[in-house]
Amino acid sequence: MSSLVNFLLLVLTTALCAPACSNGHVIARRSSSAASPFVISSPAFETILGTNPKLSVVFNVTLPLFHEAGIYHAPTDSMFIVSDTFSDPSITNGEMIQVLVHVTNLSTDNPQYTILNETSLANPVSGARYLHNGADLIALVCIGSMNDATPAGLFFLNPYPPFNVTPLTTSYGNYPYNSPDDATVFPDGSIYFTDPVYGFTNGLRPPPYLPNQVYRYDPATNTTRAIVDAFGRPNGVTHSPDGTILYVGDTGANIGNGTIDTQGQRSTYAFSVRMLPSGVDGSMAGPFVTDRRVFAMPDVGANDGLKTDLNGNVWGQSTDGLHVWTPSGEQLGKVLYGDGDGGNLGFAEPGEVYLMAEQVLYKLEISNTVVGTGVFT
Repeated sequence: MSSLVNFLLLVLTTALCAPACSNGHVIARRSSSAASPFVISSPAFETILGTNPKLSVVFNVTLPLFHEAGIYHAPTDSMFIVSDTFSDPSITNGEMIQVLVHVTNLSTDNPQYTILNETSLANPVSGARYLHNGADLIALVCIGSMNDATPAGLFFLNPYPPFNVTPLTTSYGNYPYNSPDDATVFPDGSIYFTDPVYGFTNGLRPPPYLPNQVYRYDPATNTTRAIVDAFGRPNGVTHSPDGTILYVGDTGANIGNGTIDTQGQRSTYAFSVRMLPSGVDGSMAGPFVTDRRVFAMPDVGANDGLKTDLNGNVWGQSTDGLHVWTPSGEQLGKVLYGDGDGGNLGFAEPGEVYLMAEQVLYKLEISNTVVGTGVFT
């Protein structure tokens, strides 16, 4: 691993978001009216919502600072979020890039955010908390740039200042990754990440050398395997709490650069993750990703970000809001918030879910029996 590098911090004052900020502003509670954002498809969704669900605005700003990631770090009561691509002379030096945003004091009445403008990470996207072998880190994927010095790949981020970064894998053999988009940390400590070609189609990366596929990186052995392929654009990725099922959202209908293919893939797929007999002696090898099956397809848009809760329910962010399914693919319900460009969600404390919606960061308060997979263990 290369030497650690430090973040250059650019602290955004409250003046940057004023007067648009609406911290703590409640926009919706459960209601029988047609205006309610809570769409109940199954009675089980009532249990998830609890007796008094609430959707409120944490931040409402002029820049698209809340687009992806949503990685909660409980010890510091903070969340790492990634912006959409934007250009601002005071923040990005005029470049069109994505930046890492650190929201602190998350559970208080006075949350704040800071942009972590780090020169060695080019266009971060998403990831997950990494808690294995005593580590307390963030596994983060980056799209990369046109510059070989700021590659695409998978990195460890120290969640404490000075927010050091350690590269884990930035190429598959001699081939640079296309533009990794999301990552999930399995119970065995391995990290699965998607690698679509959006970086190229959006003008951030050179022409791709690799298929649109999913990889498995093992920190214990520092090895990477191509684990599953044949996607249009593999995007969000998550797993069941026990690590036996991999979920991958395919957003192939979104070609990139504003082009939509109405016949393109929009389903989320489920796969079994298991060891298989190998060799003449029947010894077990793997894990392998098998039994590809359609898990669900949103009735609006396609799943970008994906997460699971400890009950195995699958949570996906689509163009109309948040969708929730049972482990068997039955739609439980939705939370509509009408911001079609947001890309992800993040579980925080029990019963708290944060929804990324570009200029707006929402907080969803539901039953405290709902806990995100991988948030605390």
